[in-house]
Amino acid sequence: MKPECIITLAVFALLSCTRSPVAPVNDYRKISIDDIGWYFLNSPLEYNDNLCALELEVSIHYSGADLSLNDIEYAKFSGGNLNWRFNLSSSNFNDSTKCIGCRYSRFYSTSLSANGSVMPIDTYHFEVKLINGYIAAKKFVIPAPGATQSNGYKYIYSEDFSGPKTSFYTPMLKRPTPLSALKLNDTIMASFSINDSLALGGWIWLYDISNTYIGKTEYFVDYTTKVNSPALNNGSGLYSSGQVNLFKITDSNCMFQPGKAFADIGSMKIILTDGRQYINTQLTYDCRSLSPLLSIN
Repeated sequence: MKPECIITLAVFALLSCTRSPVAPVNDYRKISIDDIGWYFLNSPLEYNDNLCALELEVSIHYSGADLSLNDIEYAKFSGGNLNWRFNLSSSNFNDSTKCIGCRYSRFYSTSLSANGSVMPIDTYHFEVKLINGYIAAKKFVIPAPGATQSNGYKYIYSEDFSGPKTSFYTPMLKRPTPLSALKLNDTIMASFSINDSLALGGWIWLYDISNTYIGKTEYFVDYTTKVNSPALNNGSGLYSSGQVNLFKITDSNCMFQPGKAFADIGSMKIILTDGRQYINTQLTYDCRSLSPLLSIN
């Protein structure tokens, strides 16, 4: 089995990379893994240099002893007989929030498909080893898209996967199809479609004419109040059966990076999420899909 690939802050690291710190004498510190933060991301292949379409963004949340980066020998996890290791750095470790992999730690597999379009679900095993030899471990079930359990499935796949699919395979949330973005004075009318019953919410990432990220719109459905944005289909919510969705972008429903403004918008990407599995509880999502870049006319 060939090594799995790791993406952390757009830096590729081999699984064979190890750290060899030395523990101080009488170091009895311990931690516990309390929770796992995660979601699947489905992106056009060209966004990842054609290496993968389906990624798992994951973080480990712990409690117990205060740690520095040098106190951790490794952090790793496995699922579906595949193994990944965190490429730890100051940018994805934060002891004040007790988080490992807390910023853009994304992982994919080319063992299940050549173009990185399949990932395992169901039971994952997470493990953190401190330099004093203490190991904290946790089993965590990552469910099927649109569900709260794996429901007997073992793998999810994006629309890029063309291999054989058994009854253990279930599809990932599809990517939206961007249609048009027309700028009319102080308004941009963006249209897109999606034919996937998993889709519930989302938002739009905004870029300037050089395709540099400058901000985002409000959510299609508020994840706290569960109220639909009036800017999407006049408040009717997301159409997920292939119909045209229309989002009215204005300065008032956008959040911009410092120094950026509505006049700087030159292109966008449509983001969709699942979430129906949480519609009767705290609304959130497990899957996110990303459209190709849409330029404004």
